[in-house]
Amino acid sequence: GSLPASLYIIRPHSNPPSHQYEARKRHFNRISGTCRSLRILLVRHAESTNNASHADRLQMETSQDQLAGSGDGVETAAGNSCENSGGLATTTPTGGVSFDVMFASRELDKKVERADDPPLTEKGRGQAKVTGKYLDEIGEVDEIWVSPMLRACQTAEPITKSTGAKVRVMPDLHEIHGAFSRDESGNISVLPGRTCREIEEAHDGFRVQTVYMADPDNAGPDTGYYEGRGFETESGCIRRAEAVASRLAEHAAQARGTCVVVVSHGIFFSKLVTAIIGGHMKAAKHLNCAITRFDMGETGDVMLSYLNNVNHLEPYPELLPRKMGGGLV
Repeated sequence: GSLPASLYIIRPHSNPPSHQYEARKRHFNRISGTCRSLRILLVRHAESTNNASHADRLQMETSQDQLAGSGDGVETAAGNSCENSGGLATTTPTGGVSFDVMFASRELDKKVERADDPPLTEKGRGQAKVTGKYLDEIGEVDEIWVSPMLRACQTAEPITKSTGAKVRVMPDLHEIHGAFSRDESGNISVLPGRTCREIEEAHDGFRVQTVYMADPDNAGPDTGYYEGRGFETESGCIRRAEAVASRLAEHAAQARGTCVVVVSHGIFFSKLVTAIIGGHMKAAKHLNCAITRFDMGETGDVMLSYLNNVNHLEPYPELLPRKMGGGLV
């Protein structure tokens, strides 16, 4: 992808406490020469029922594998779980997840019951509530951009309740592959996804931005957010992430001094991070409700302050995302 005008990375793998936000914001203002940048906070959705089922299966298979005295097979699947983890233990030259890894994840998913559009677990609802309070404490949130998938919308609900920010449902913030179902034999069927009416009735104050649907001119209340699209490939996901990165850059030029929270998914975020920083990073992991912060200036300056920050969950051990076998859930 094209390089940003300037890229500043300050301890990208650290988890800074909230009191460091203002100091880092002032530091960026000095080095970039901007009056104030657009603050972008990427928040991966909280734990879904699919995440929990997948994690339980990984844990069981890892334990069985260890008892059998072999570290092969399951350990690899655990370390490279894609749909549920966002981890990138194996990457392509462009910094994405290889389809060998995605296939391994899908093979494992066949062994567990998979919901087409899973809700949050009780733990996930707790993670989202704590994240909402945290975002309200660290500064004003002006807008929330959210994926239309149920787990993302349910994560955004307590965030908007805590911050009072308006919510824009962006149909193109969905996870890789889009809306689909898979039968017991592994056959995949593309789904239209929830309709605009269903999304707006289920989530108070949410408004679907139909301009980002496949056929915006003919999109109506009963149009599914994924209607008119096919099963998305990795290259398609990369192109979509680049389009969202460009949209954020345009927003930075028009909305200086504001903060946008983007609630989406693990693999899509890995592509989006790569797109924003111009391909400098080949791996980007996002745990459930982890936060990644960028500051983007109107002239194209970009600062990545931190990546995969879960400090706000640490006071609540029961809400911390599970890790196992080298993988992330």
